[in-house]
Amino acid sequence: MEKEGLDALIVYGITGVGGRWNGNFVYLADRCLFYADALLYFPLDEDPAIFISGENQYLEAARTRWIDGIHMTRQPATDLCAYVSSRKSAGGRIGVSSFAGLPAAIAEQLRLRLPNAEFAEASEVVFAAREIKSDEELLVARHGATVGDAGMRRSLEVLRPGVTEFEWRAELERVMTAGGADGGFNMLGAGRAEGEDDAFRGFVVPPTGRKFRKGDLV
Repeated sequence: MEKEGLDALIVYGITGVGGRWNGNFVYLADRCLFYADALLYFPLDEDPAIFISGENQYLEAARTRWIDGIHMTRQPATDLCAYVSSRKSAGGRIGVSSFAGLPAAIAEQLRLRLPNAEFAEASEVVFAAREIKSDEELLVARHGATVGDAGMRRSLEVLRPGVTEFEWRAELERVMTAGGADGGFNMLGAGRAEGEDDAFRGFVVPPTGRKFRKGDLV
């Protein structure tokens, strides 16, 4: 932030598959959202603050927090702007991570409610830091790989003719959840090139009630 001349960062987070920009929120806040969206205010020389929706998300963030400033709100952008307006960064240079992943309505609110701030694209400020892994991060990554391996081993055990795709996924996620996985994106490609009414299902798709058959490529 000092190198880029930033007084603060505003980082947007949302549920779903959000790409690397959404990962910036998870990385800095140590918080995977259950639903809706949230904003993180990360100043250069003050304590950070999170603006998060829902009492259950607020309680979970408070229980496991490293950030003390947790604000429950139905309007994260409005309340963040009110908070920032009383900080010195309100008249400084604020990085946003990232305009590519930020809803236009929130970007407009930032500009209208913080008219003295200069906003700059700053996703790479966070992303560059994420690329350099600490020993702790490497340990977590290795554990994640171990959990993934366990899921694949269980897949080999349960994949038999007559088992449904839903049953496969249930077993995969049972094993991975027991290993500590807090979320997954488990999809499936299964089928055969010929002899099936369905088009070849070689692309990964959400699992269905379809039963695996002898000769399937999974």
